Parts: sequence; C-alpha cells; structure tokens
Amino acid sequence: MSSDERFRDLPGTEAEDTAWSAGRRGFLKIAAASLYTAMGALLALPFLKTLVTPAIMRKSQFSRVGDMNGFPVGQPVDIRFSAQAQDAFYHGEVLHVVWVLKHEDGSVEAFSPVCPHLGCHYDWNPTAGQFQCPCHASTFARDGTVLGGPAPRSLDTLPQKILGGTLYVKWVDYTPGIPGKVEV
Repeated sequence: MSSDERFRDLPGTEAEDTAWSAGRRGFLKIAAASLYTAMGALLALPFLKTLVTPAIMRKSQFSRVGDMNGFPVGQPVDIRFSAQAQDAFYHGEVLHVVWVLKHEDGSVEAFSPVCPHLGCHYDWNPTAGQFQCPCHASTFARDGTVLGGPAPRSLDTLPQKILGGTLYVKWVDYTPGIPGKVEV
C-alpha cells in the first residue's frame, strides 16, 4: 500500500487539502498581481516624468543679456547670451541670440531672432534699414512690423526687464506660420 492510499481514507483530509490548496492559489494570484502592478508602476514613473516635467519645468527664467549703456540708441544689435534650459532629462546651458533695439527714451525692445513665417533666422540690413529673412524674402521695419513678404505677423518680442541698468530677457519659443503670437 502506497502512502497516498493510506491517507486517502482518513476523514476530512481531502476537503482540507482542497481548501488549503485553493487558499494558497488565491494568495499566490493576489501576490503575483500585486508584484506585477508594482513593477509596472515603477517602470512607468520615468516615462510619466518625461511627459509631465517639461510642461511644468519648461518655464524659462530671465537671463542677463547686457549692460544698457553698451547698446547704441536706434540701432538693432544682436546679442548672444546663455540661459539655463531644462527639458525632460536635459539640464544645461543653451546659447540664444536676441535683437535688442534701444530707444532714445531709454526703453528697449528685445526681438526673437526667429522669423514668424517658417522659423528661419533673419538678419539686420543696415544699408536698407530693415530686418530681412533670407529664406522667403520677408522684410520687417526697425520696430518689427512686416514690410513685405509672406510673414503672417510682426517680429516676436521677448519679455524683458531692466534692473540696475542691466537688461534681462526671458527666452520664449513662438509658433511660426500663424497670424497670432502663440507660445510653443
């Protein structure tokens, strides 16, 4: 007689074995599901952070551009400056260029160097006294208004402030090709 045959006839053994086996299987199912859910959540966290963080952290700060005394009155000047950038997992310095126009009253305008037509970079032509985009022949007056070409709006101005005789500019990307000025 085998060991299985000896215990088969004992009262309550089969029912207890079935109940214990079902309880163990249920526990293992719940434990495995919990473990898989926790692992999935841990793997999803970096992905979710990549999606959410740029929307929250994209806000740029004002960056120092230069001393107000260094800008000529009535003459646009392209100024290069570095700014802190954070996008997803990238944290570092980014080089930007702005066109600064100082007025006689001491106020300034800071123009984005990106053409509002298709996102090309335009330049100042001192002989013609206007900004010109070499890609699609858009031209702009000294104050940024459209003089000709396919550009749908005036040059984009950037937020700026003057503190203690120093110009600070906040870099903003705008959507090209549309009539209204909309941040990207």
